Amino acid sequence: MYFTNVRFNLYEKLLRILRRKIILRNTKRECLNFIKKNNPKKILIMNSSAYIAGMFKQRSHHFAELLSPYFDLVLYRSLTENNIQNWQNNIWLTKWIPDVRFKNAEVYYYTTSVNSYPYKLNRKHVKNGQKLIYDYMDQMSEDIVCTKNTRLLWKNLEKLRPELCIASSDKLFNDLQVYHPNVEKILVKNGVTTEHFAIEQDYCKVPSDLKDIVDLKRPIVGYWGYLAKWIDIELLNKAAKARPDYSFVYIGKNFNSKAGRLDLLPNVYILGRKDYSILPEYGVWFDCAVIPFKLGEIAKATSPVKLFEYMALKKPVVCTKDLIECYNYEGVLISQDHEDFIKKIDEAINISKDENIKNKLLMQAQMQSWKEKVNTIVKTLKLEEVYGK
Repeated sequence: MYFTNVRFNLYEKLLRILRRKIILRNTKRECLNFIKKNNPKKILIMNSSAYIAGMFKQRSHHFAELLSPYFDLVLYRSLTENNIQNWQNNIWLTKWIPDVRFKNAEVYYYTTSVNSYPYKLNRKHVKNGQKLIYDYMDQMSEDIVCTKNTRLLWKNLEKLRPELCIASSDKLFNDLQVYHPNVEKILVKNGVTTEHFAIEQDYCKVPSDLKDIVDLKRPIVGYWGYLAKWIDIELLNKAAKARPDYSFVYIGKNFNSKAGRLDLLPNVYILGRKDYSILPEYGVWFDCAVIPFKLGEIAKATSPVKLFEYMALKKPVVCTKDLIECYNYEGVLISQDHEDFIKKIDEAINISKDENIKNKLLMQAQMQSWKEKVNTIVKTLKLEEVYGK
């Protein structure tokens, strides 16, 4: 019986592998036929944070949208679609990333420091004439992604002759300067589309899973993003215990034991993933927001997208001290330790109704426009001159 089960499990495994190969082959054929039919002259391939319906909108998603007018076709990596699917306008989702040579098209290939895509395939893209854009968007770390492939890409970056390297923070830009002095590089920190977060409180439009929390009429301390290894779960537990008269609302995927367990106290609410399109409907009810990163290299290298999103909602923000990219903004409070973090939450709630603070938060967010960030890339690559707008 034991050997029968082993043979059956092996057979099932082989069937799954064969099925995946057939799906990938069909996806590849469909993608190539689609490209041939549309005959684009300018292509952007985005091999980055995969598109998954209902997820937060990340840096590369904003890049794809705002760079798309300069290309005939944008192909964006997806984990959920076997067939090529339209995302929006000229941006299409595909599970297969075209690594072939295009004879009649100029192709830019975008990838990042936290993409574990096989190094030999990255090299194949470049070998086949695709112009590499390397985005050093996050610190390489075991807590995020730091595989053999990410390290190989970083080590051999200059050999691949990237058209452009982009860094998302001062620390990461300095790393590029030190380790890869000969590559073309620019600093493009994260940003926000303030118009998306231009919303006022309307009790009739409170999301159903937030309504009971709002009805408690307690100050709401909010956070959205991954509850992952780089988040200080112990700090969040301490804060919730210390302030039972505040509601702590967390939006996003909870990695549980991998990050540390949140204490499910009566004043803690885990609402799960929310689509980017409806985040403002939740955030508008926050009294303050928090970015509770653990101390260390990840925090020091991070320019949090959520910082500017909270600011666009005119919400004071409390950050842990190693988030150096969050310094020097009015209405953004930096804590020195766990006890100070809790005190800073009190302070943030106290200033949350101050119109002067709210206006300054919004003004600071407006100065971090995604459109202006992407314009820096466009000008550096001279896309406007070549392709027009």
